[in-house]
Amino acid sequence: MASSGVLKVVCVVVVFMAALLLGGAKASLQCHQYADDLLPCIPYVQINSGVPAEMCCNGIRTVYTKNQITRIDIARCILKLKGEESLGDYHFALGLPDRCGVVG
Repeated sequence: MASSGVLKVVCVVVVFMAALLLGGAKASLQCHQYADDLLPCIPYVQINSGVPAEMCCNGIRTVYTKNQITRIDIARCILKLKGEESLGDYHFALGLPDRCGVVG
């Protein structure tokens, strides 16, 4: 059955994404120091408003370029600042850097 194969692939991808986000954050990653820049992203993650707010994207670009942290670490920090997490939150948080034009 092709559909069961697709389901297996989707499950593997979801588990991989969760492992990346839940895996131990770097000891030097202090999300509170990025709070001012990343807090505007929380509404997007909570309700997936479609288009991230400009303040959110500006914050992501600032954190990424000035602090040399990875896009995955940015997603981790957004989720950590948000407090509670769901599978949908992981998906939206991981996609935010791309939606804001941060490549690399």
